[in-house]
Amino acid sequence: MREGVTITLLPVRGGECTSDGDCATGGCSGEVCAPREEASKIVTPCVYRPWYDCLSLTSCGCVDGLCTWKPNPAFEKCLREHGVDPSRVIRAGYFELRVEGVNKSDGEINAALKDFLGAFGVSCNSPLTLVKTAVTRLSPAIDPSEVNASEAIKAELEWLIETGVLWMDESDVEGVLRAAEWGNAGHNSNIGWYETKNGTFSWVPYLGSRDPKLIRCTSQVVREYELPNGTAYVGPTLTKPPSANPTTTSGSTGGEVCGPGIVILLALLGALAGRR
Repeated sequence: MREGVTITLLPVRGGECTSDGDCATGGCSGEVCAPREEASKIVTPCVYRPWYDCLSLTSCGCVDGLCTWKPNPAFEKCLREHGVDPSRVIRAGYFELRVEGVNKSDGEINAALKDFLGAFGVSCNSPLTLVKTAVTRLSPAIDPSEVNASEAIKAELEWLIETGVLWMDESDVEGVLRAAEWGNAGHNSNIGWYETKNGTFSWVPYLGSRDPKLIRCTSQVVREYELPNGTAYVGPTLTKPPSANPTTTSGSTGGEVCGPGIVILLALLGALAGRR
C-alpha cells in the first residue's frame, strides 16, 4: 500500500520447462543454461572467464518454468567475489503487477508504481499503460476502525426497537452496550442475559457466565463410531418388534398406544365417570 494505491506482486510461471530434464547447458564453455532444444544452437565466444568456476556450485535446471542456473547462497557469493551480479546469471522469472487505486488519477497510480519498482532497483522511465477494471465490493455501513462496538450495536438496537421488531427497556440496552466488544460472537462470546459467577443476572458474554460450556477447539476430522451388533427399531411402528424373551417384556401385549391415544382415552374415561 503506497499513498492509497495497493500493489500486489504475483509470480507468473514460465513455459520453458516443467522439470530439470527439459533444460541443458550451451555455449563454448557450457556457461549458458537454456531449454534443451535450444541449448545446442547457442554459440558464445570461446573465452573462459574466471566466474565460470562458480558454475560447479550449482546446476542447470527448471525454476518456476524457466531454465536457469539454480540459485543458492554459495553460488551467489562466488559470483559476487568475481564481480558478477547474480541477477545477470540467474534468471529471476516473471512477475505480474496488479495495481488497485480507488479514486486515484493515472498520474498518482503511475507515481506510486514507479516508486514501488524503484525500491527493487528497477528503473521504469517509459510511460505505463493502465488497464482500468471496475470492481464493486460490499462495504459495511459502519467502519470498525472508526466506530466502537457499543455505538454500532446501539444504532442497530434503536432501529429494531423503533420498528417494533424488538422490545427492550433502556436499562437492558445499556447493559448490552457495556458488554459489547468487537469479536464477541460465536458460541463462547454471544452476549445474553446470563447468571454470572457471583449468582446475579446480567448482560454478559457467555464466557463470563456461571459454569459456561465453552468450545475450546474444533477439528475437521470426523470421529468414527462403532455401533454394536443387533437390530435397531426406530418408532413409531405399526407392529411391535419381536421379543426373544416374552417373560421379561413389560407393557401391553396387545399392541402399544402412543401419547395422543392415551390423552383421548383419559378424556373418555373422565366423561363416563361424570355421567355416573
